[in-house]
Amino acid sequence: MIVRVILLLLGLVSGVMLAAAAFYGVFGPEPPKQQATAAPPPPPPPPQTMVVVAARAIPTGTLITPQDLRFAPLAAGDTAAHDYLRSNQPNPKDQQTADRRVLGDVVGGVSRVRFDEGAPIARGETVKPGDAGFLAAVLRPGMRAITMSVNIVTGNNGLLAPGDHVDVVLTQVFVGHDADPGNRTAAEIIAADLRVIAVDQRLLAGEPPQKDQRPAQTVTLEVSALQAEQISVGAKMGEMGLAIRGVQADLKPGTKPGEQNTEAPASPPIVWAKDVSHAAGDVRPPKGPPPGGKGAPVATGDESKPAVRVLRGEKVESVVLP
Repeated sequence: MIVRVILLLLGLVSGVMLAAAAFYGVFGPEPPKQQATAAPPPPPPPPQTMVVVAARAIPTGTLITPQDLRFAPLAAGDTAAHDYLRSNQPNPKDQQTADRRVLGDVVGGVSRVRFDEGAPIARGETVKPGDAGFLAAVLRPGMRAITMSVNIVTGNNGLLAPGDHVDVVLTQVFVGHDADPGNRTAAEIIAADLRVIAVDQRLLAGEPPQKDQRPAQTVTLEVSALQAEQISVGAKMGEMGLAIRGVQADLKPGTKPGEQNTEAPASPPIVWAKDVSHAAGDVRPPKGPPPGGKGAPVATGDESKPAVRVLRGEKVESVVLP
């Protein structure tokens, strides 16, 4: 009897527990949902290789400026070795510094060949001041370089700089025309529109002058073969000076500033002293030499024989003809 009671109680307790478990499973709190694991972001692509290229067409003999250069991605499949690669930096400030350093290796050089727009720049195709062959690379095809001695006046008081264009002015004083001052002094332009390549040893356009820089003593000009001969002869004839030309001086219609005129400019007229000073032009030379003075005829000893007056500089001599 006791055993039955115990079994009955055990069955009753088991039923209650089963009912409670079923009730809790249906109406109890939902189990926490398992959060989905986010997929890791894909790794960033490797930085693209950039090289220095021509931002615009660069003719042969051009002095390269920062505006002539830019960075461009390396072409797909290009396996050639490039001298000027962009160094990728982690932050923008360091990137700007690195870019200036790479571009600075090219700026200031002269192109030995023509670069089309977008063409990569190679080290052997440019030459910088101080390198062998720099001056020859600066000259345009068929042109020469000639150096003139200048002083603080003829060299425009140190204001002349590489890249300027000048005219060469020759001033002469003719001996033996003391009595005719209007025709004693003359000035003329013997070579026009010449490009200044160097002032002393300063070759770069825009290079700031040094604080203790002395006035220029030499100027190197780009000239044709004929102009080189004219300047060499003019240096023996009188005083040479340089006149700086404006950027748009004597441009033909349709010619842009900085471009060379395709036709040679007309020869300017000779300017005599009488064209500058009316007083010099009003002085009239005497009709004959003053008696016994300078330029008077020299006695030959035999007045029956003809004589010829010979001028040697300021000295006047009489030579008797046989």
